[in-house]
Amino acid sequence: MNSLSLRKSFQGLQQSVPPAEGIALGDAGALYLVSKPNLFYVFKKQPTP
Repeated sequence: MNSLSLRKSFQGLQQSVPPAEGIALGDAGALYLVSKPNLFYVFKKQPTP
């Protein structure tokens, strides 16, 4: 099992992501997250060197 912190300063975030209302995982491993008020986030895997 993997986890991803969406708090300020983690993953390069400048502010924390509010609690999710909906989450989906795309074919290429992208994480799509929707939260209030009308916020949409996309997190993509970075290629490994």
